Amino acid sequence: MVSDAPDLSIDPDSGVYIASFGPKGTGKSELATRLFGSYPYNGLVIDHTGDFDPEGKMTEELTPELRAIAVSIGANKKGLDELTDGEIEQILEAHRAAAIVAWRGDPPQRFRKYRYRPNFVADDWLERSDNVVALAYLVGHCAIVLDEVGEAAPANRTPRFTRQALAWGRHERLSMLMCGPRPAALDPLVLNQSDKITVHGQLHPLDVQRLSRHFGTSDRELASILESLQRFARADSPRDGVGEFLVFSRNERDLAIYPPSRLERRSDRR
Repeated sequence: MVSDAPDLSIDPDSGVYIASFGPKGTGKSELATRLFGSYPYNGLVIDHTGDFDPEGKMTEELTPELRAIAVSIGANKKGLDELTDGEIEQILEAHRAAAIVAWRGDPPQRFRKYRYRPNFVADDWLERSDNVVALAYLVGHCAIVLDEVGEAAPANRTPRFTRQALAWGRHERLSMLMCGPRPAALDPLVLNQSDKITVHGQLHPLDVQRLSRHFGTSDRELASILESLQRFARADSPRDGVGEFLVFSRNERDLAIYPPSRLERRSDRR
């Protein structure tokens, strides 16, 4: 059953996880951009496509100091399997202190937002990207955008700190905004940990099947709802357009259809 849409309000103090799916140009990135832009604390964008914030209006490039700490984290990760839990915590706390100082930058600010674009030429690009996620996890009180969550958290291959952020990030006051075209080949943690799942447009039948089981609906019912979503073409790109989108709320076990404007922005916090 689809209910009326309440205001989609995001409380940055409670750590919110949102996963968004749909074809390119249907509005999922716009939603993540608006939520990230109104988030008043630290932020990190793992910008797989290079077009999330290309003009740097919300973010700044990852600094050399932060990149160096990420490399150091990666070097230590190789030996973590041989350490006790206590020894691992000691290593992480040492990195945490350094990461917080470097994150605030020069001149120091209480909160900053950074972006990182993975280099797919490197065979270990996923591990390098995961080391950057580690920075946000250690600094805390941070919104992490995975603009192609299928690349960042693939089934059976999600790297360590991304997996840690998905499983335990709320303890570090993280929020995660995760976008992708399809949910079928994702790490189960992405769906299981999401407070809200949004769907923007038509999906492959396998994706409908996976989401319908997660939502507690039939494949036919979910496909019918997605087919009913209205779209609005853009003047500059008639083939693309934002429009209505479906929202599943985990706590209420509820489905609601939202128009593009039904987003309450919390920009009053500093």
